Amino acid sequence: MASDRAYINRGIWNDADHRQLTLEAQHLYYMLLTHPTLSYVGVVDWRPNRLTPFARGLTVQRIEAAAAELSAGLYVVIDEATEEVLIRSWVKHDGVLKQPRLAVSMANAYTRTASNELRGVIVHELRRQREAHPEYACWEDKRVTDVLSQPSISAEELPPFAPAAGANVGGGFGDGFTPNPPPEVGPGLLCAPSPTPTPAPPSSTEEGESEGKSRKRSSAGTRISDDFTIDDEMRAWAAENTPHVDIDWHTQKFIDHFASQSGQRGVKTQWGRTWKNWMRTEEERAPANRQQQRPNRDAASARGLVQAHEDLFGRTT
Repeated sequence: MASDRAYINRGIWNDADHRQLTLEAQHLYYMLLTHPTLSYVGVVDWRPNRLTPFARGLTVQRIEAAAAELSAGLYVVIDEATEEVLIRSWVKHDGVLKQPRLAVSMANAYTRTASNELRGVIVHELRRQREAHPEYACWEDKRVTDVLSQPSISAEELPPFAPAAGANVGGGFGDGFTPNPPPEVGPGLLCAPSPTPTPAPPSSTEEGESEGKSRKRSSAGTRISDDFTIDDEMRAWAAENTPHVDIDWHTQKFIDHFASQSGQRGVKTQWGRTWKNWMRTEEERAPANRQQQRPNRDAASARGLVQAHEDLFGRTT
C-alpha cells in the first residue's frame, strides 16, 4: 500500500546543499515525495516517461538530468533494472518510525521492494536511525528487526545514476527550453533565468536532507580490474570482522560476479568498501554463525521423540 501523504520540513530551505540544487532537481524531488506510488519505505516507481505528463513541457531528458543531480547529491538512489527510486532519507524524516503501526507498514513495504541495492540502502538508513533513536518502540517488533538483520549498503558505495545522452545535468532551464504559455501569461515569464551554477560540494547538515552527504560521491566509477587482490590490510580486517568466511574463495566469487555485470551495475566508486560489504554478507550467511544463532533443531526433535515414547510406554532399561 502506498503512503497518501509526505512530510516536508520547511527547514529544508535553510540547507545550503538543497539551495544549490537547480530548480528542476528540486521540482523532481518534490514530485517523487508526493508521487502516488510512494511506499512507506520511500520507494517510488521509476519510469521517467510516465512523469512527463505531470508538468507542461517536461521531457524524459529533463527528468533524467534532474535525477542525475539528485543521485550525485545522495538525495535519491535509482535502480533502472527494477524501475525503482528510493528517497534515501525518507524513513528518517517522514516520522513512520515513531509510530509502531506505520513502522510495520514500512517493514512490509521493504519486502515488496525488488531492488537488492535499494533494499541494502534502506537497511543502512534504518540502522543509522536505530543508533540515533534507540528509544523508538518499533525496534522491538520482529518484522522490523528482520529487516535490520538483512545486508546493509551505504548509498555512497553505489554508482550514481547516469543520465541518457543529451541530458544537461545541473543546467536547469539553461538548455534553451521555452515554455508554451497560455495567452494570459505575461511575456516576462518567457525569459529564461540565468544558468544555475553546478551544485557545490555539501557544506552543512539540514533539517530535511543533508545528513550523510558530507562526502559527495564522484560521478565516475570503474569496473573491477582483472588483477583485483586482497592486501594485508584487507586480510587483517577480514580476520577481525568476518572470521567465518573463506575470503580467498569468496573474493573470486566477488570478482566473477561483478566482472559479469553489464552497464552501471558492474561499476563501483569504492571497490574496497564494496568488497567489505560482500564479506559482511557472507559472514551473516556463514554456517558457524547460523549454528550459534539458533538451537540445534534436529537434536531437539530427537529428544522430543524419546520423551513421547517414554510417556506412552514408560522408560525402558
